[in-house]
Amino acid sequence: MDDARQEMVEKIEKSYKLDSPLVLAAMLHVPRHEFVDVKYRDIAYDDAPVSVGYGQTMSQPYTVAVMSKLITEFPIPKSKILNKTQVTNSKIQKIAKRGKVLEIGTGSGYQAAVLSKLFKEVYTLEIIPELAEKANYCRC
Repeated sequence: MDDARQEMVEKIEKSYKLDSPLVLAAMLHVPRHEFVDVKYRDIAYDDAPVSVGYGQTMSQPYTVAVMSKLITEFPIPKSKILNKTQVTNSKIQKIAKRGKVLEIGTGSGYQAAVLSKLFKEVYTLEIIPELAEKANYCRC
């Protein structure tokens, strides 16, 4: 699954030209397949929404990347980040970990997991108890 995750991030970066090394690195560190039902694991890294049950879907990877980029945009000296592969989990924490974020609609918990790599505190609300329970179980 690591290769699929790498391909997903490369596609977001190259096909969509998303320029956000911190977000791309965060997505490299979150195992998306762990947030979907076993029957969907083979498509977890496809650039498409994935059903999480109860009439809800996990957003496609590109959407997660864009939402994360929009909420994390702030000036970072280019000298601090060379490229996404050089950004380790500890570097993400040193450079980007700041503040709090509130997510409405937890769904699978994947977006919150990505944001947790970028913020000190992530709060998320889910009105469907079964999804909230699943997302809590999948904490990364």
